[in-house]
Amino acid sequence: MTPVRIRSFLKPKSRVRAAPFDNYEVRMAKTKLGSIKRFGARYGRTVKLKLAKIEKEQRKKHKCPYCSGLGVKRLAAGIWHCRKCDAKFTGRAYTISKDDKRVSADG
Repeated sequence: MTPVRIRSFLKPKSRVRAAPFDNYEVRMAKTKLGSIKRFGARYGRTVKLKLAKIEKEQRKKHKCPYCSGLGVKRLAAGIWHCRKCDAKFTGRAYTISKDDKRVSADG
């Protein structure tokens, strides 16, 4: 049995990958996707990055204005609860206050 020759037009062409753009690598290295991975390719990059910034801020543990402990979690929009001293208080929707310097340990 003679070997079958594959004609050149039937051979799969080798795919040469182009070098990625330097700006793209730098831009993507700066921004971590985090919780916005769930949206996939929908809604656009800018909107997703803004949402990621807000979600990261609201989900972190905040400093309690009463006991100064890092145990404050968000219960609902504008309602916060300290797990350390069991204080429940109001604040902004996504963070306790706009400026952390306003909340002091003095009272």
